[in-house]
This record gives sequence, C-alpha cells and structure tokens, in this order.
Amino acid sequence: MAFIPEVPSDSTLVTVRALADFIDAPGYADDVRTEPGRTLKEALDAAVEWVETQIGPLDSAARDYTVYPDGRSLVLPDTHLLEVSAITAPDGSDVAVPDDVNRLAGVITFPARLRRGEWTVTATTREHGASVALAVKIIAAHLFDVKRGASSAGPRTDIFNPVGGDTLTGGSSGFAIPRRAAQLLAPFKRPRVFG
Repeated sequence: MAFIPEVPSDSTLVTVRALADFIDAPGYADDVRTEPGRTLKEALDAAVEWVETQIGPLDSAARDYTVYPDGRSLVLPDTHLLEVSAITAPDGSDVAVPDDVNRLAGVITFPARLRRGEWTVTATTREHGASVALAVKIIAAHLFDVKRGASSAGPRTDIFNPVGGDTLTGGSSGFAIPRRAAQLLAPFKRPRVFG
C-alpha cells in the first residue's frame, strides 16, 4: 500500500509576522525580500514543510489524496478527518462515499474488494491549534538561528537540544529538530505505514 504525498500547503497557522514576534525581532517581518526577512521566511517555509510531512496539512481544507486500495479499504495518510466528500475510481468514474467511513482513523471501507490502481479521495482535514503552531515556531526559530550562525548557548539552550534516537526524527547525532517541538508534535503524528 502506498500513497502519493501532496504538496505542502501555505499554512496560515504561523505567519512570518508571528515568527518574527516569537524571536523578538518584529522588524524582520517587514520585508521578506531582503535579509534577514527572506531568511526568516525560508526558515518558516522549511519548518511548515517538515511538520506537514510528520502530521499532515496544518489548516482545515478539502484536499485530494491519491491512494491505492488495500482489499476493501482506502487508507488515507491523514487521520481525524472532518469529512470525506468525494471518491474517484482509477477509471475516472465517481464512486459514492460508503457508509463505513472511519474519519478518526482515515479509513474508508467498501462492501466489496476494490480494483487496483490510483483512487482519488477528497477529504477535509482538521485544523491544528496552539501546540502545533508553537512547534512550527520553535523549529523555524532553530533553522533561522542556525542559518545566521547563532549559538544555542544561553538561556534558550533547552529549546534547541537535539532530538534523541527514539523520537520523531530518529538518529542521535547531527542536525535535528528541537526536542520541545518533537514532543509537541508527537500526539498528532501521521501513521508511518505510508511511503
């Protein structure tokens, strides 16, 4: 079973202005075409992209998912869905959404075995809140500080401790996602049966 990942969304959960305020540099958000505003936006974009690979889309919106059947089921890469509104079979025909839709797990079960091929499911994802927004800010601030060559020594050292080998990113050496961000994202993590 596999799925084709969607392009990361332009999230409004965390804006460049919110990130600039978070790092106590509100002037950096004024012009994202010049340094350091451009670098701040790049750091935010990278953080949002990485977080979306871990937990799915950040904002609630209808999205198309391309998935392959597993027997009688279509398993989406995202959970806690608000709605499944459309399903398209591999031949392009519209299929009625069955009664057996587990929105919490992201699983759609049909009465009969499904034919092979790429199925398209349109589903509305949940919107994330404060924990995810804070994690995005922590990661983006870390990426921004690394880009500027800032040291992580000092009062904010605990924010930038690397993640250990048994958490979201794996590995225990080299560049990693800050531990606090990984802990905030852990409850929302996508199932890893995909990809």
